Amino acid sequence: MMIKVLTNYQYGAPQIDRNAGSLINILDKALISGFGESALDSMSMSGSTVTATINAGNPYKDGDILHIDCSGQSEYVGDFVIYNCSNTQFLFDTETTSAPPASGSMTAKIAPLDWVQGMSGTNKQIYIPGEGHQKLYLFEDNGENDLYPYNVRIEAYDSCLAGTDVATVDIFESMLDIDNGLPASNFRKNFILKEYKDYVESGDKPWVIIGNNKQFYLLTSPQKTNTFALQFEVCFFGQFPSYVPGDINNSVICARSASLTADVPYFTQWCRETVNNKNAFQRIWDVGQLGLNIAYGGAYALRDYSGTIAKSNIWLSSGATGTSSNTGWSATSAVEVNGCDMSVYYHPIYLAEERGIRGVLPGAYCSINKIVCPLPGGTRKQDIVTINGTERQLQSWSLSSTSAYTFDITGPWE
Repeated sequence: MMIKVLTNYQYGAPQIDRNAGSLINILDKALISGFGESALDSMSMSGSTVTATINAGNPYKDGDILHIDCSGQSEYVGDFVIYNCSNTQFLFDTETTSAPPASGSMTAKIAPLDWVQGMSGTNKQIYIPGEGHQKLYLFEDNGENDLYPYNVRIEAYDSCLAGTDVATVDIFESMLDIDNGLPASNFRKNFILKEYKDYVESGDKPWVIIGNNKQFYLLTSPQKTNTFALQFEVCFFGQFPSYVPGDINNSVICARSASLTADVPYFTQWCRETVNNKNAFQRIWDVGQLGLNIAYGGAYALRDYSGTIAKSNIWLSSGATGTSSNTGWSATSAVEVNGCDMSVYYHPIYLAEERGIRGVLPGAYCSINKIVCPLPGGTRKQDIVTINGTERQLQSWSLSSTSAYTFDITGPWE
């Protein structure tokens, strides 16, 4: 399956802000419909290479993955990585080696991840993976600016969060209606930060979506212009590769979490923060060495490995983490390359339950070595690396000035 990277910087991209529904709008376009459509004036093939022309001006960039439609010839239809972009043209390669010049209606747009749209309501939407175990993810974006009714405790724990704009997410096997599904919601509500109350800013916030039709990562930056601008927080939704034979419950939510019970209100997230204040951001840090059970409460599987416990806690483990010297998805205390062989080493990030390691986060890696991205909002493509015997390209987004989230953008993830 093709791994797609979509960002707020692409042509025609929807934008996230504090207004109700803005995250739903992004997910509708990134997962379902695509965005930034343009009419093509011509397409012609030489060998397997297609030259597409937009006389009014080419708005796309090298590396964009476009969905091409052509009513006249099916050889031109599909999702393609474009390159050699000029003011009016771009190239892409097909599996076909010959076809007549394209005819009929021709369009291009940023390709979606090809999830399926389910039941909907006002600022609420069900999204279903297009392949694999098709569980139901309910996103709700009503412009909430409180983390449910328990602001006193939450305010004391983290002063920036009460009054912060959030969207919520839950996972189900089936829906009774748009507000109620099975298995029922448990003691917490998972959410995605849209904007910190201490840094209310007009305009758009950066976002990145990386994934395919089975799973995706959502990176959001609740700030954009201050010192900690564009330090992304990351959430994950979808299916993970499981070590349990025949596992049909290996669908997971990794996001922030708030209690839904008045007697035990708390705030936590799926991986630890550096500090519990407005400058905090999610890191794969101090999450426990293999076999050490440390759960932060923001991650849970649809069901446990046995299939009997609904919305079961799951936590992170990595051979590259578990000590205070590692402070992120890349270790700030380590040199940028391994001195013995001048290489950079990456570890998978495991998902663990009480009985042991259940599976891995697909396509995400923790580096032993320091990965530095320029700020603000830096992104850095790494050299080609070898994973499971095949060559992949890794791309990192800034988590701080000295650490980063790193993902395999080549695939396959499973």
